[in-house]
Amino acid sequence: MPAFRKLTLLALLLMLAAAPVLAQGDAAVRIAFGGFSFTLDPALAGNVNILRQVADAEMTFPPQPAHTAFYLYKGMSAPFSFTDGAGAIFLYRIADLSFEQEHHKRAEALQALLTERPDLTALAAADAPLPFLPVFPAGQVIRARAAYVETPAVSGIRFVTAYAQAQEPFLADSFLYTFQGISADGQHLISILIPLTAGMFPAEPDPGFGPVELQADVTGYMQESAALLNTAAPTDFLPALDILDALVNSIVFAE
Repeated sequence: MPAFRKLTLLALLLMLAAAPVLAQGDAAVRIAFGGFSFTLDPALAGNVNILRQVADAEMTFPPQPAHTAFYLYKGMSAPFSFTDGAGAIFLYRIADLSFEQEHHKRAEALQALLTERPDLTALAAADAPLPFLPVFPAGQVIRARAAYVETPAVSGIRFVTAYAQAQEPFLADSFLYTFQGISADGQHLISILIPLTAGMFPAEPDPGFGPVELQADVTGYMQESAALLNTAAPTDFLPALDILDALVNSIVFAE
């Protein structure tokens, strides 16, 4: 099939799969789709764009396994990326993750972590990434506020992180809140990604401290940055971390 016909067909499939859900008023709303549900706080977002995406090894990099994406947003313009709105929830079937080797590897690492329960604070401080999906074409450069999460519906980890393709000083909008979890029945992997504004970091680059100055003590800078993130109050972040933890705790799978 010619490339342009593949692109047209994929665009049509994505349009048919998209299902915007518009919330009303200022009250929290329950979002349910395909046996999966969560409560959406209006302080985070008022609307959800639900998109069922097929496995794609040709048109995305890195390749993506089949999944359902819940894109959270405010206003009337529905996003198709978590960075274009207030964040996203990605729901994968564990069986579908074998489609792509790196996704499968990270799902296995998450399952092993939840079984063995090592000290998560020590792991976050080590120079190695915590399990994270989806796969980004960038490196996980920092981890903070890492904690295990246990609810009747899911078991997982939540932490604050940042991804980058080069070593640069952090800005207030460099960070992500993430939850990476497995459903109680072991059938699904849930990934929540929420862009954060961390008020303890500068909003604009400092002309006197850039990538060159950072190289003088990268390790020290990363340790200081992690300490800032770890000791900040939940309300020093936007959205507040308590709202995001409540989102995780609201997840339910239908019996």
